[in-house]
Amino acid sequence: MIDFKTVNMALVKSVVALALGFIAVDDAGAANGSWGNSGPHPAIYQTNYWYNMSGPINSLIGTSTSAKISGANVRWGYNSLPYNSRNPSSWTVQAKICTSGKCGYTTTQVSNDTYWNGLSAGASWTFSFIANSSQTKVFANGPLNGSQNVNLSVNYIQ
Repeated sequence: MIDFKTVNMALVKSVVALALGFIAVDDAGAANGSWGNSGPHPAIYQTNYWYNMSGPINSLIGTSTSAKISGANVRWGYNSLPYNSRNPSSWTVQAKICTSGKCGYTTTQVSNDTYWNGLSAGASWTFSFIANSSQTKVFANGPLNGSQNVNLSVNYIQ
């Protein structure tokens, strides 16, 4: 005697597995990619004043203008200065990161951030930095210099 309950469950499992296989093939067929580029930090000479990078960080040649961002990673950092009583007592460096007219602000490095998702992966990015402080002062033994390049990597999907 055939157990139709068992046969029907096996059929359902096969159909589900087949459907999942099509979904996996569809995702795998999408044109996913990433690119990375870098540029030098601007020197920061005084607190509470924005300093811009000398130019934008551009996407790599060949990145389609129709590709959409699916995650962004930004690495940046500034060296600390030795103590000097004429410097502000404390400050926090903040980055302003913009692409396609949308800007985000952060005091930390960015890892797989989704804030810019859906924007063009082929657009250029601009970066500005500020040393926020309760005291507006020129760094006496400054300027603050970048400890590394600003490194940007962008993940995208077609």
